[in-house]
Amino acid sequence: MELYRYHAFGLPITSEIELPALMPLDNVNQKVDPIYVKQGNTPKGLKNENVEVRNIFLLNEQELLFEIKGIARYYVSDGTQVIIEPMSDKWSEILLYFYCNCIAAVLYQRGFIPIHASGVFVDDNSVLLISAPSGFGKSTTAIKLAELGYNLFSDDTVIINIGSTACQATASYPMIRQWQDTIDNQTLLNEVEKKELWDEIELNKFGFHFHETFEVKAVKLSGIVFLSKEGTEIGIQALTPIAALQQLGTNVYRKGWVTAMKKQILLYNHLTEISSKIPMWMASRPENVNTYDTFSREIEKQIILKIQTKTESIDLTTII
Repeated sequence: MELYRYHAFGLPITSEIELPALMPLDNVNQKVDPIYVKQGNTPKGLKNENVEVRNIFLLNEQELLFEIKGIARYYVSDGTQVIIEPMSDKWSEILLYFYCNCIAAVLYQRGFIPIHASGVFVDDNSVLLISAPSGFGKSTTAIKLAELGYNLFSDDTVIINIGSTACQATASYPMIRQWQDTIDNQTLLNEVEKKELWDEIELNKFGFHFHETFEVKAVKLSGIVFLSKEGTEIGIQALTPIAALQQLGTNVYRKGWVTAMKKQILLYNHLTEISSKIPMWMASRPENVNTYDTFSREIEKQIILKIQTKTESIDLTTII
């Protein structure tokens, strides 16, 4: 059987199933144990009797089981194995739930905390994350910043690695998802390259790959911008560490899994440390008004250019 090898969140993946949204893994000599993905029969229940229910998900500390009716059943265990049991031949839909849920479960099982965020490079060596719940425009904001010349880093989820003095971010995989109305009002994504995510469903959301510019390694994190929709004007303000901690907590990906997976202490310690080391901002824009072009330029002016100036000053000080 042919095996495919990929990266996701910096983790190696060995798969019986082709996973086109992921980044191919060139170097197979990895120090980290791979995630194994296979097609087969999923168990009827979890092996561990300690089972909690979160919406459609059955889960415990090291297992997750769920079914998307008419699409597939999925089982994730021990941070090392994903089994997909197809119930249809609609592989674009089958894999969508793998990308969104199965990989996130692996991260939790391995002790990582995924954050709801897109991001762009602010220079060759560092990134700015755009964090918000679904529907708040983080992907659209990232696209608009990319139109201004800042390459895409990740879409929807990232993990943040904490160092002794700084933090790094690791991207998910090179696919960005966008609604058709956003595609119609931007110049970055090519209409002919869009990939259908759902078959025979009236949803105008599509995926775009950016493998050519995707960075698989962890990159220095320069800051996080949280998005809100409120008021009548665009506004940007720096957050205190306490306010930043609250926003980070709101934007943990699949936060409802934390208690069932017994990650409460890990979550608190992780977010507290991030909020003490990384500058964060709240950026608000009016709701139901298309202000993304102006919004992105204000983020560039008030945040990105200042980050770049600060970085240049540090570099000059180092040289002197």
